[in-house]
Amino acid sequence: MSNVNERARESERILDYGFREFSNYTLFQAGSNVDNIEVWLGDQPTVPVILSDNLMLTLSHEERRNLKVKIIAPGPISAPIMKGSVVATLLVDIGTSRILERPLLAGTDIDRL
Repeated sequence: MSNVNERARESERILDYGFREFSNYTLFQAGSNVDNIEVWLGDQPTVPVILSDNLMLTLSHEERRNLKVKIIAPGPISAPIMKGSVVATLLVDIGTSRILERPLLAGTDIDRL
């Protein structure tokens, strides 16, 4: 690129591509219920699991179509459970690649029966 106008046009073309092909996606808000996990010998049958922070990703439209979210929990969780304790893991994959792993926290206290 030999002059300022060519460089400016190329920069504009790259920015247009980025805005056209990528978007921000909010998967979960901080403190919102992601899922419920079974509790063993608790005064509640399940415990809600939450994230401590918002989970937002910038992805291409193709990546968004191939996004997979999975929760890994160790089966029913034994009571008692303290609010805020790590009880599971959230995994985010695109195709066969893991892009994110976050701890899931107990959203409430669960007492033992």
